[in-house]
Amino acid sequence: ALCEEEKNMLAKNLEASLQRALEIAMAFKHAYVTTEHLLLSLCEDPDTLIVLRGCSANISHLNYKLRKFIELELDNIIAKNQNLK
Repeated sequence: ALCEEEKNMLAKNLEASLQRALEIAMAFKHAYVTTEHLLLSLCEDPDTLIVLRGCSANISHLNYKLRKFIELELDNIIAKNQNLK
């Protein structure tokens, strides 16, 4: 079981990852956040990187492929109102 301090740290890490995912979606002018935005965000999280490296993931290739997918395949969710905040 997690102690209260560990739960707070996990909650802060999750909040930061979700915030980064939102920022990534906004950078691409997307109307909403997708799992691809979240995965790209998690690729910047130190704890997630430890797990991915432990699975022998190629982080730079994963980042590249996610960015290309978001750019090319999610063009149908570009926000009509470009003033998202």
